[in-house]
Amino acid sequence: MLVLITSCDNEEPGPNTNCELLPSYELNYKGADAAEGFNISSNIAIQIKNSTVGYGIFNQSIGPPLYKKATYPYIEYYISNIEFINDTLAQVKFHFDNSIREYKFIKNDSYIDLHSRTSHLKVELSDAGKFLLERRYAIYEYKTMSQNRDTFLFIEFSSAALSSYKDVAQLFASENIGKYDSIAIERITNKSFE
Repeated sequence: MLVLITSCDNEEPGPNTNCELLPSYELNYKGADAAEGFNISSNIAIQIKNSTVGYGIFNQSIGPPLYKKATYPYIEYYISNIEFINDTLAQVKFHFDNSIREYKFIKNDSYIDLHSRTSHLKVELSDAGKFLLERRYAIYEYKTMSQNRDTFLFIEFSSAALSSYKDVAQLFASENIGKYDSIAIERITNKSFE
């Protein structure tokens, strides 16, 4: 079991307290960590030692938008801005295509759950609400084709509050028993500067 304890109030240790929600957050940092592959055919996540997994997803996802229009799911990787319109509604602006989507949200001290008809985001506030962090995992079905060519078919985004790729892979394996042999996971981070 993983327990994350953060505090918006720098003076108070322990559970999240005193987090104020600003009307708008510019998410100046956008990044995707190198992907990792896992064999989940036995319902136990076993890491696949293959140094090309990260390059494969990069070339398929992040590389092409530099040269052509980004496609789903990559257009939803990076968030430029989150604006809180009122106590229940937010607008999220995505970086690659500048599209704006409305989300309903619920705030619980330093954590905010945002829901639209098609996606779910979790964000965390820090430093009394001055800064915002959004982190999720892109999960792909991972296959090695002929001539050692890897393919990655997008399955879903996971907002699981887990700290390691292996934990995310194990959770996914237990929720999708027998559906996939191998998966690749990439961690995506959007945050305002601290």
